[in-house]
Amino acid sequence: MTLKAKADAIMGAMEMYARINGWYRQHVEFMLHPNFDTTFWEIRRTLSAGNKSVTEDDRVRWVYQYYWDCHNNGHTSRVDLDNFVFRYEKLQAYRFPVYTFADHASSFEQRRREMREPMRVISDIRAVLRHREWHRRQTQAHTIHRAILHAWEYANPADEVQLVMEWPHASKQGEHMIAYTRDEKYGEADRVVTTSVSKYLARHFPRLTSNIVRDISARYVEAQIGIVRTLPEMLEIIENGPSSCMSGKADEFNTRGTHPYAAYDPQYGWHMAYVKEGGNITGRALLNDETWVRTYRSDSSGSGYSQSDDRLNVWLRDQGYRKADDWEGFKLARIEARNNCGFIAPYLDGSSKDVDVHCDHLRIVGCGDGEYTCSSTNGDAEEREDDRMICEDCDDRVDGDDSYHVYRDASRCVCQHCYENNYVTVRGRRGDEYAVDNNDAIEVGGEWYDSNWLGDNDIVCLHDGDYAHMDDATYIESVGEYYPAESDDICYTKAGDYELKDDCVELADGEWCLTDDAWQCEHSGDYYEKDVDSVTTKCGKIIHEDYADEYEIQNDDETVSL
Repeated sequence: MTLKAKADAIMGAMEMYARINGWYRQHVEFMLHPNFDTTFWEIRRTLSAGNKSVTEDDRVRWVYQYYWDCHNNGHTSRVDLDNFVFRYEKLQAYRFPVYTFADHASSFEQRRREMREPMRVISDIRAVLRHREWHRRQTQAHTIHRAILHAWEYANPADEVQLVMEWPHASKQGEHMIAYTRDEKYGEADRVVTTSVSKYLARHFPRLTSNIVRDISARYVEAQIGIVRTLPEMLEIIENGPSSCMSGKADEFNTRGTHPYAAYDPQYGWHMAYVKEGGNITGRALLNDETWVRTYRSDSSGSGYSQSDDRLNVWLRDQGYRKADDWEGFKLARIEARNNCGFIAPYLDGSSKDVDVHCDHLRIVGCGDGEYTCSSTNGDAEEREDDRMICEDCDDRVDGDDSYHVYRDASRCVCQHCYENNYVTVRGRRGDEYAVDNNDAIEVGGEWYDSNWLGDNDIVCLHDGDYAHMDDATYIESVGEYYPAESDDICYTKAGDYELKDDCVELADGEWCLTDDAWQCEHSGDYYEKDVDSVTTKCGKIIHEDYADEYEIQNDDETVSL
C-alpha cells in the first residue's frame, strides 16, 4: 500500500475526531494537507536526530506550527524544512517564551494537552490499518455513515479504533441501515454485517441517551418527507393519512360538505408536512410560520390512535421549524356554516383553543380569552361559558383542582380520569420524577422510568429487548450487548472478560476461555489454553503431555517410544 493510500485510509477518522474538539476542528485541514503523511514523520525524525532534549510534545507542537506557517503563508506545498527546523531549534536553545500560535498564546498549554488524545488515536489507527488492504478497499468504496458523525457531536465512541476498523457506511438498502465489517475474517472475505442505525449507535456510543439515539436514527428513515402548500393537497393528506379527530371525509362533519380543515387556509400561512412510505401517507404535521404544534404517525398496532411522529419531529427541526405549545396569534379562514357557532371550526391542537370572530377571519387567542372554544370534533365551536380547563386527552372540561400537568416540562394538562388511566409516575432526567404516557414508561424492578432518559438512571437494554439496571447486567463487549448478570448464557474467562458460552469452552481446570484461544486433547477430550504445551503422537494425535507415556511421540528427528 502506498503512503498516500495509508493516509487516505485514516482521513475519515480524522474528520470524525474533528467533530469532538473545536480547536482540533480548526486545524484538521493541516492534517488533510497533501503532504501531511510524509511531512509528519519527516519532521519528527529530523527534530529527534541528535537532540535528546526534544520531547514528544515538542515534536507534535512543531508539526502543527509547521502547518500553521504553511497556511498563513498561503503555501500549497511544504515550506523549506531546513529553515523551519533551524528556526524552532533556535527558539528551543534560547528558551524562547511560548510563541504566538494564531494569536492564542495564552491558552497554548491547554491546547497542547488537547492535542495528545487526537494524536494518540490517529497513531493507533495508523498502526492498525497499515497492512490491511481490505480496509483500504472499504474506505475507497464507501464514506463513513453520516449518523456516526452526527453521534460524535454528542459523545465519544467507546473505542475509536474499533469503529474505524469496522468502517460503518450506508448499506445497499439505503441510509436507514448501516453496513460494517465485523472482524478481520469478514474483511478479508469482503463481507459486511447489516444492522439498524439505532442499534449500531447504541453499541458504539453507550454514553448517548436513548432520546438522542432516537432523534439521530429518525434522520435516516426509508421514507419520502415533504411539504405541501395548497388546500387540496392538505385535505388529501388529512383524509388518507394518520387517524385523528379531523381525518374523516367532509361529509362526516356537521359542516354541510365542507371539511373543517378548510379553515386552515394557505393565505394565512398554513401548510403541511407529510411522510409517505410505499405509497401510503404515514405521517403529517400542520405548519405555520416555521412552527408546528403536533405531529401524527399512523399506528402500526391497530389501535387506531396516532402517535407523535419522531421522524417528522427531527426532520422539521432540521428544516428550521420549532415546536410550539399552541397556535395562539394565527388566523383561520371564516367560512359561514349553519351550525351553532355560525362558522366552520376545526379542532385546535395545543393549549390555546379559543378564537375571536372577525369580519373575514378567526383569530386564535389564549385559553379563556376568546368568544368561542374550538374543542369539538364535529366542525362546530362552543361559545365560551366558563373558565374551566380542557383536558387535552379527552377534551372534557375540568376544574383546576381536578387537573394534572404531565411530562417533564408539565406541558400537558389532563383530567383525573385520563391521568389515572393513561399516565404513570416515572424517574426521568437526572432522577427527576414526573408523569408520562404509559407508552413512554419502562418498568424495571418494580420502578418506572422515562424511556427517553434511561441512561440517566443507569437502565440498559438487554439483548432480548428487556431492560435491567446496569448493576444487574453484564456487558459482553465482543457482541456489543448486555445480558442479565446471572444469565446461564455467559461466563467469565481466564482473560478477565465476560463472553457468551457459545463462543467459549470449559477448560480442564474448570475455568473458561474463548474457543479460538483453546485446543482439545484428543486423548481425554479436555480443553487447554493455547499456551499450555501439547505433544503430537506418531499416529498424528494432539494430546496433553500428561498422557504422553501412553503413546509413541513424533519428534523432528526420531520417534521416541514411551
